[in-house]
Amino acid sequence: MNSHHKIVISISSDIGFYLAKDWLNNGTRVSGTYRTKTDQCEEWTRRSFLSGLIFDLLDSYTFLNEIN
Repeated sequence: MNSHHKIVISISSDIGFYLAKDWLNNGTRVSGTYRTKTDQCEEWTRRSFLSGLIFDLLDSYTFLNEIN
């Protein structure tokens, strides 16, 4: 497993979902944001691949706390 950590903005979108899936399959740690929970978000939660993060990207304090 590598030490990379990627953050997907809008992991609930089809593109975000498949990017995250590919990176996870390659051993990369992945976090993601979403505004609306979709079936893809439910799949991530159900399989415990990652925890979706909900935060305002313009709020740097919250952002840094969520990714640490």
